[in-house]
Amino acid sequence: MPCFATVGPLRAHGARRGGRRGENIIVSGDDPALDVLMELLGSAVYAPRERYRRGKSIRTVAAGDEDAVTLGVEAARRVLASTGSQQPGAIVFATSSPPVLGLSLARLVSAALDLPPETAVMDVSGAARSGSAALLAASHMDVPLVLVVFADLGRAAPNTSVDLSLADVAAAMLVAPGSDGPMATFDRHALVGTGLADSWWTSDDEERINFADLRLAEATLAPACQAVLATLEIEPGTGVPIIISARPALGDRIARNLRAMGFSGASCEAQPVGYGGVAQVAIDMVNATDATDAGGSLVVLQCSDVCDGWLISTGVDATGTRRAPKSDEVVHAVVEPKLLDLETYLRRRGAIVADGPLRPPTAPVSDAAVARQARWKYAMVGVRCSACETRLLPPGPICTSCGGVDLVDDRVAEVEGTVAHSTIDGLAVRPGDRQVVIIDLDGGGRLRATAVEADGLLEPGRRVRFVLRRSDDGGLPNYLWKASVVEVTQ
Repeated sequence: MPCFATVGPLRAHGARRGGRRGENIIVSGDDPALDVLMELLGSAVYAPRERYRRGKSIRTVAAGDEDAVTLGVEAARRVLASTGSQQPGAIVFATSSPPVLGLSLARLVSAALDLPPETAVMDVSGAARSGSAALLAASHMDVPLVLVVFADLGRAAPNTSVDLSLADVAAAMLVAPGSDGPMATFDRHALVGTGLADSWWTSDDEERINFADLRLAEATLAPACQAVLATLEIEPGTGVPIIISARPALGDRIARNLRAMGFSGASCEAQPVGYGGVAQVAIDMVNATDATDAGGSLVVLQCSDVCDGWLISTGVDATGTRRAPKSDEVVHAVVEPKLLDLETYLRRRGAIVADGPLRPPTAPVSDAAVARQARWKYAMVGVRCSACETRLLPPGPICTSCGGVDLVDDRVAEVEGTVAHSTIDGLAVRPGDRQVVIIDLDGGGRLRATAVEADGLLEPGRRVRFVLRRSDDGGLPNYLWKASVVEVTQ
């Protein structure tokens, strides 16, 4: 079941910004199709570098220290970088594979992006349709900008056909509720619930996904899609592009049924690196919107146990030129992908358990230390001396060069650096955390960090950037920043 947790006001349905406000609830009108009116300002997609291939099937594979939060943070960083200095007033985080229960994952994403503590946060998790639910919640928020983050890990029995059809991937959208500007705009939303348990998983089954019979799902969801299209006032024969966002094989079957009903524009987008779960609807929206002509309309149908339909219009600027959302095509044009062998993949998925180093257990992270250095830990915010420009990492109360106390915040998470030294820690708990590097940062400062996804020992002079990854302490995910090699786009 989806779980909603929110901080901050929501707009009542149908109200424009500045109109009547709801009291932390969503008020539905009598019309079964909701006029959401939400502009898409920017989008980004992040897929891990590593891949596993068997025959013609290939899927993305999250690193051993990646989860839904770290994937989502990477996608969010990309969309904020592509849209400039616009800062969201709220974050909605959607996933069906939360790394931990009880914590606000949206708040972790907000902290990693160094957003103000009063930023409204909402978590939508636990259901296959969490992506559409997150967009619907964002459309009712009474803030100028909302960052919607979608992230999921595809989980099935390792190396099976179902497993190879899934993907570990994340996407992010920056949207403006109540706005219908010159870019792509979400106009209307409609949904039809079914009695179909299309996909489900339990903790007793190691959260491995189970799918309903394909023919049953097709027979149930095709009429539901037709009903949604009727609610959105999309008639057969109009030729409006209709994108089916569904699990593998099911989308093609539903599209074929809709074409037989007269909806000639129905199709299912290719999933070159696997089905992205909750993030798939966002990926399909981004790709379909970028491919649609200026001033046109399209419909995206997310099909699971509920069929969600989104009517989207593509905008033009004052000169009539198409202004498409800024989309990161990393899913379709991967930068230097790394293929895993079968043994490494099975170890990554926990099917093969390796003995750890012969060392005492590591001490858990100190809650007091985290509280004192929260911005450094989560957002990598150091300080710089105003007098001598010395950068202090981690931050301290006094400049180590001149003794000055006039220090200003200096976030280095987006700063790149050059490897000065590297070594191997043979007693590291995680196999992927064994390389330690000393980094000279651009603009000054030196920092020690763990290097991830490096092919061999990094030589001095290699360029690196920082990425948020996790480390486990007593079962509680502990997040910290590590160094990743800067790849050159081919």
